[in-house]
Amino acid sequence: MPGARVFGLVTGTEAAPEVTWLEKPVPVTPELLAKTGAVEPQRVFRIAVTCQENRCLHFDGTNCRLARRVATMMAPVDTGLPPCQLRSTCRWFGQEGRAACLRCPQVITHNYDPSMLVMEVATPE
Repeated sequence: MPGARVFGLVTGTEAAPEVTWLEKPVPVTPELLAKTGAVEPQRVFRIAVTCQENRCLHFDGTNCRLARRVATMMAPVDTGLPPCQLRSTCRWFGQEGRAACLRCPQVITHNYDPSMLVMEVATPE
């Protein structure tokens, strides 16, 4: 998608993924994606894109239901705000505030061993 940026690296394990923040977001380019080789980029990178609003199943016409479910259903994994460089433009932070940030490090695009809770949170209403 145009304007996509990598802002973190997926670390941890399949069962307990985590995001390690980059000092500065990096534009997604074909060259960057090629560096993942045969591995899907979403398994390696946490990528931010502009909210697609009505083109997204999580959007209710005003808010992101995924952000709301992450902020209210998942346990915090940080006690302080992570060192995110996207916060000033982050829809989740703008909508849910600190609660979204404290849970963000455990959110990944493709979880290959999701818990029942993660599946419930990620399933569009």
